[in-house]
Parts: sequence; C-alpha cells; structure tokens
Amino acid sequence: MILRIITPEERKRIEVNKSDTLTKIITTHYKCKSFTVRLTEESEELDGNLRIEQLNLKENSFLFVDLVLEEEIKPLEVKEEEERLKVKDGKLIRKQDKMLCNHPSNEMCINCAPLDVYDKTYHLKNKIKYLSYAAYLKKGIKEEVHLQCKHSNNEKCANCMNKTHFLQVQQYRRIDHVEIHCKNELEHFFMLFAQTKKHRIAFLLGEYTDYDFIPLGRKAVVKTLYYPEQKNFPDGFILLEKEKKDTLFNLQMVGVIFTAPKTEFFINNLQLFLIKELQSKNENLVSLILKEDELEECMASDLLIKLEDRIKCCENPRMFRSYVDFQYRENDIVKRGKFVPVEYFLVRLTHGYKENDEMFVSPFFLERNCGMKKINKYFNNKFNQQTLSNYELVSRLSKEMDVSLLCKAIIQKDDQLFDQFIKSKQFSEFIKKLSEFDEEWQCNTCTFMNNRMGEFCEMCNSKRVY
Repeated sequence: MILRIITPEERKRIEVNKSDTLTKIITTHYKCKSFTVRLTEESEELDGNLRIEQLNLKENSFLFVDLVLEEEIKPLEVKEEEERLKVKDGKLIRKQDKMLCNHPSNEMCINCAPLDVYDKTYHLKNKIKYLSYAAYLKKGIKEEVHLQCKHSNNEKCANCMNKTHFLQVQQYRRIDHVEIHCKNELEHFFMLFAQTKKHRIAFLLGEYTDYDFIPLGRKAVVKTLYYPEQKNFPDGFILLEKEKKDTLFNLQMVGVIFTAPKTEFFINNLQLFLIKELQSKNENLVSLILKEDELEECMASDLLIKLEDRIKCCENPRMFRSYVDFQYRENDIVKRGKFVPVEYFLVRLTHGYKENDEMFVSPFFLERNCGMKKINKYFNNKFNQQTLSNYELVSRLSKEMDVSLLCKAIIQKDDQLFDQFIKSKQFSEFIKKLSEFDEEWQCNTCTFMNNRMGEFCEMCNSKRVY
C-alpha cells in the first residue's frame, strides 16, 4: 500500500507493507536521530513499534512526521581561489615583437617575456579597471602586525589609541562578469514590475566559472530566477527569505536582482545595505538593479562589509555619522564634500546575455506555491519537454513525487528521458488528478462546449481564443 509522509520540509509517497513498523519505515527513508509520528497535526504521538495493520490505515493515508536530522560532518573546505592559484600561474603570454625583438624565435627578451597577471600597463592598455580577485592575490598583500602593548590598562600609547580610518578604492572585484542564460525569465521579471508597479526581488541561481576576457577572471552564470517569500509595495519590498539552497539541480545562489525607482543617485542607502547584508553571507554574490528599462550591476566592496559597525544608513543623504576633515585619494588631498564617494563602497561589474543556451526552456511561467488548478492551466493538456522544463514546476512536483529522472532529462536535454518520465506511473497518476480541475470553454468558431483543457477545439479543431 502507499502512504503519504508529510514533514516540515517536504511530502513523500512511500510504498510499504502492512507488516512494517513505523520505525522501519522512517529509518529506511530518512537519516535521523529521532522522530515523532502523528495521524493528524494535533493528535498524540504514535509508538514507533506499531505496525501499519494495527493503525487501520487506508490507501494514500497521511502520516505527519517530525524529524531530528543527523548532523553531517563536513570535510575541511579548501578555498576555491587558492586551488585555482595552484593550477594557473596567470602569466600573460606575449608574441615576439618584430620591431623590438632581434633574437631567434626560440629565445626571449624583455620585450616579449610573459607579464605578471597584475601588470598595470596591460590593464590600462586593455581598459580593464579592476584586477580579478585571483590576480590581486597573486600580487601579494603586505600587512603590518604591531606588537602587544606592555603598559598597564590605565595608560595609552601610539599603538593602542583610536586610529584614523583611511578609505581606499578597491583595486579588485571578486566576480568580473554576469552572464545571463535565461533572458525570457528576466523579461518576465521586467513585465511583472511594469504591470503591478510594485517593487520586487528575485534570487539568481546558477554557477561560477572562469572568465577568459580578464586574466584569472571569474563570472557568474545565471541559469534561472527564484522568487523568495516577500511583501511587495509601490515604494519598496520586504524580504522574508534571505537565501536559497537548491538540491534538485545543485545550483548556487550567485546573486540577486531587484527593482528600484529611477533617481539622481545610482543607489540609495537601503539598497546598499541590503546588498551588504546578503553579500556578508556569500562574498561572491552579485547584484543586478532594474531601474525602469536599465539594468545596473554591482557588488559591495570588502571595505563596506568590514566597516559594518562604523557606517550606518540614514534617511538624509547629506548626513554622515563621522566627522571627516579631508578625504585622501592616493596622493591627492581633497576638501570634504557633502557626500561620501560611492566608489569606496561599490564595485561595478559587466553583464551580458547568452542566447539559445537556456537550462529551462519553458516560455511559460508558474507562480510559487500555486495550486493544482493553476498547474492544470499551465500545462493546458500539453505534457512535453517545453512545459516540463521549468524550475518552479519541478520544485512543485518534487513535493508529490520523485523528480530525479526529470532533473536528469532537463540537464541533459534528452527527449527519451522526458518520454520515460511522462509515461511513468507516478506522473500518470498526477495527470489523472489534474483532469479533475479541467475547465469548460466554448469554441468561438463552432460554439462547441469543450470539457478538457487544450489549445484546439475537439469538434472543429479551431484554435482556442483567450
């Protein structure tokens, strides 16, 4: 018989024998220290040694389970950039100069020798403003460590007095480029904002890969958009979910995209501190800001994240917490102005689109946590690769059935795997449930009343007009 197990995280359909005990069922399908089982959310706990036949459960009965999961022992994480630095030396190879080099092709001189990856002349010549993070690490970082003060606690010396903070424009960026593979989803995000006039935010799911246009560069590849729990208003939004962990496709949360009103300022203080808060959990997180029809990209600088307790946001753009006499920009001394320059707190990136390389090919969109009626309307009696290749749909189906085969089909874009999933027993049962939510519609050509969802009339085969 089949039972439906409901936990706070997911729902599962499990096939069991009537002689199985509750302990055997739960420990077989979950790795947990302990658990509690109830017939309803408010009923008393059941003994784990009880057999299914003793509980008088019927086919497709529900069991509510609370789990205390085992803590996984994670291996020591090795920093990704350190591993890349070991593999790549990042030397900039130069060809032999016919005008300056007077030696054979198997020799080398100062005019054709490889340059260091952080060479300033090369970056200026190619109009590269920032070093990549790996190139910055190659350059080497010098730090001075002061010895511990040896005087008593009621005294102060030059080493332990309050220091002046010197702001410096960040020379590097951790991510150099944002490559968007889901342009249709981004256009839908633009459309939602244009129609509702309410600001919103979405997470960018994808992966990080090498970026060849900048020495030792890195780029964030965006595969899909995920809409977290939020409250939307005409003047802003409230974010209720701070991160997303994808277990279906092993995608990372590489960034966020949110809407903002078009003002004279590039970014306001609330947006800046939102980016800082999200990026403090993931230092490689990129941010895309949509202002009407313009898309801006940026990251919070490490300086802003480190000076969290020193810099506070306020409503008045002409007010700053600390009094500053002068601003020091490298060797130039500039009189203090009204504003703190934004280049100290932000790093600008670049972005671009890659056509015909979408991971999720569905042109249709599905709301988060939607019901069976909207899912039935989404499919419209069409079950194929185009309708199934949707991240939100796969997340919804994972609560009803095992979707590992579907995930494999989407990643590999394999038609045979799609057909195998559509013909599977669990998806066939799901289609039967959807048929209960079919809506009647009248054909505009022959006025026949159709009982099933679909694009064409069952009588005259005319296309449905919405």
